[in-house]
Amino acid sequence: MRLQLVLPQPGTRKRNPRSGRAHGPFGLHEVVCIKYVFADDGRLPASAWHYPYDEDFSRFISSAVPLLYGTGLDRYQHLDALASTRRFRERVRKVELLKNATRLL
Repeated sequence: MRLQLVLPQPGTRKRNPRSGRAHGPFGLHEVVCIKYVFADDGRLPASAWHYPYDEDFSRFISSAVPLLYGTGLDRYQHLDALASTRRFRERVRKVELLKNATRLL
């Protein structure tokens, strides 16, 4: 009686089409370039741009983008609309906003 040892060979598709070096985790890491990894430890409240994306988020972004990237005094007309959103009241840290007030002015 002869005992035959069968080991999975990398790159073959006999067992699972997603196994092997090309289609497994190693193949994925070869074709991606990780630029940024965000780890949320849960100690701080969610930032203003985190999920969920609802109707209030749409109003928040519609007011924040012209305020941040606009030019001249016209951009400040969106400040009242931004401050009236629920997301601004609940998630924007007012202390951080005051520290960076010179960037907005």
